[in-house]
Amino acid sequence: MKYIDYLLAFITTFLLIVLVLLISFEVAIYGDSEHRFFKYAYEKYQVTDELELKISDIMNITDVILDYLQGKSSDLNYQVTIDNEEVNFFNRQDLLHLKDVRDIFNFLFILKYILIFVILVCLIIIIKLKGNWLKLIPKSYFINLVGLGTIILGVLIFSLFNFKEVFNLFHRILFDNNLWLFHPNTDLMIHLFPLAVFKDFVIYYFVILVIFIVFLSLFFFRWQKIVK
Repeated sequence: MKYIDYLLAFITTFLLIVLVLLISFEVAIYGDSEHRFFKYAYEKYQVTDELELKISDIMNITDVILDYLQGKSSDLNYQVTIDNEEVNFFNRQDLLHLKDVRDIFNFLFILKYILIFVILVCLIIIIKLKGNWLKLIPKSYFINLVGLGTIILGVLIFSLFNFKEVFNLFHRILFDNNLWLFHPNTDLMIHLFPLAVFKDFVIYYFVILVIFIVFLSLFFFRWQKIVK
């Protein structure tokens, strides 16, 4: 039974850190209703000049995309004027690719609640076993934190120096098509989200993740002190 306690504590805290990874990603994208990160990135990389659109239009387009990905709207439609002709900002490739992205986001949304359910079940079982779970949970958390933290930090450092390669590999793994490969002469999306914006977003996401991890670690550190 002792080994089951250790295993359950390890699984519970491992899944908890994975859950924090998902929640941090969600907060990075949807946590700010004004989408100030995106506005900052657009201005930093002169997206307005590339698209020849006002920042208000670009932020409206961002709202349309994020609402679609979050399931708040079922279509993508924003009219812009190009060469004196009013057209939808999103072409057919954009629509197909963003549908693929929405499917992934939906999966992550469902996965989040599956993780919460499994974590709660594991906690109930380990408490019912009446083992030394009060000491095992924080200990297992810090073991998982060191292991996963080392991997995540390594991937982050590697990606910052080889971002294009990591970005391409990430998309090849996630998508079974080439719809994510946009052409600057025909697709406005590549000008809205240049590679540098994604790179900055990774840093932004990592900062949010670190904040969550620090608070969670302080909680478990305090827990560990109390049960000693």
